[in-house]
Amino acid sequence: RDMVCMAGLIDNFPQNKSTSFDYANFWRHSIGVGVCARVLAKHVLNKQLGLNSDVAFISGMLHDIGELALIVAAPNEFNLAMEYRASHDCQIFEAEQAVLGLDHAQIGAHLARKWEFPQAICDAIEKYHMPDVAPTSHMADLIHVSEVLCHALEMGTSGEIMPPLSDSAMFRLNINFLQLKPYFAQIECEYRNVTLMLD
Repeated sequence: RDMVCMAGLIDNFPQNKSTSFDYANFWRHSIGVGVCARVLAKHVLNKQLGLNSDVAFISGMLHDIGELALIVAAPNEFNLAMEYRASHDCQIFEAEQAVLGLDHAQIGAHLARKWEFPQAICDAIEKYHMPDVAPTSHMADLIHVSEVLCHALEMGTSGEIMPPLSDSAMFRLNINFLQLKPYFAQIECEYRNVTLMLD
């Protein structure tokens, strides 16, 4: 089911040949965040919060989907935002806000609503990079933590500066780093298996 979902997502966002955007790396990063979120939802958070691991995987896969929408629909504006990010050494969403007046998380959440995804997925996409701004959701907090872990475990890169792990998100999820560490090997194994199938 996860593979069918991934294939459908990738096929619906054809590559824009006029840009130097690394699509393969984008999808590897998305898969990494999805795998992190699924493993944590299933093994760490299931008993205390009851987060659905399939919803967590899809939320992780889609968390940066607004970035692809920008590249397909407005490649020149996206490139301007990337130039701004490079010159100001800031996060991608901050550069997008400065140049475009909105960011890929807002665009991605809008797409998710148009596609009639569950509210939990829409919220996760929209709020994962703002864990210290209320209101948020447990799924958004999970995607934030998974994003940071994905960077730390070097499973693809979104082109972003590694975001700091939010103490607020960890507190709301009622977890700590020592609880996550035993699952790193499983996350890396599942990530390798999924990306091998994708290749």
